[in-house]
Amino acid sequence: RVWLVRGNHEDRQMNEKYGFQDACDRLLGKEFGPKVFELMQGAFNRLPVACLVAEKILCVHGGIGDGTWKLDDLRTIPRPLAGDTITSNSWIFNILWSDPIEDGKDADPNIFGVHESPRGGVAAQFAWNITKTFCARNGLSLIVRSHQSKRG
Repeated sequence: RVWLVRGNHEDRQMNEKYGFQDACDRLLGKEFGPKVFELMQGAFNRLPVACLVAEKILCVHGGIGDGTWKLDDLRTIPRPLAGDTITSNSWIFNILWSDPIEDGKDADPNIFGVHESPRGGVAAQFAWNITKTFCARNGLSLIVRSHQSKRG
């Protein structure tokens, strides 16, 4: 099986602002461009914001934000999921937009908790302890972010 997980760019405002709508109109014309754009938005609004692999691996686009939500909360997210529901629920917004605070040999080992994102707004940055607590509380062994990949 292959699951597509919704990210922060599968959003009407992002697609209007960053050229997807214009590309549809330019490439498909005035008759079909708007129709295809609307159909794509409908598909994006139905994508899951996360998936669980083998009951132990959570896949999201962004992150876990403050990490206070539970896996069962994902089942309460309505679909189609439109922009106003995303922006009015910070935990859903952060699944799409939040970032982990970098760790590793050059990182400050004394950074813990949740911090405001440099992106501003509701987006959060979360430290390793938030991830560890979230995984323990939800019985997870790993969180995979599709927004960023790194070579090991």
